[in-house]
Amino acid sequence: DELVGFCWTKVHRNTDPHLGEIYVIAIDPSRHGKGLGKPMTLAGLAWLADEGLEHGMLYVESDNDPANATYAALGFSRHHTDRAYELERA
Repeated sequence: DELVGFCWTKVHRNTDPHLGEIYVIAIDPSRHGKGLGKPMTLAGLAWLADEGLEHGMLYVESDNDPANATYAALGFSRHHTDRAYELERA
């Protein structure tokens, strides 16, 4: 057996209703493109559902096309987009 990835979930009980979050899905780069994202996402969602959560969310980088395609295929919709800015000082 070898670890090829993981799904880290969070439960936000300070919201109404409580919110489940898929915080991180990480897959060994040598296993990218092997279809592991979908089952790992579904496993995380199943765990959150077992905790009684009916609402879920996740963050993903906008340029992570494979992950965005996986989440869209699973029925996720974009809620909002964050932007990050950088200022270099001389």
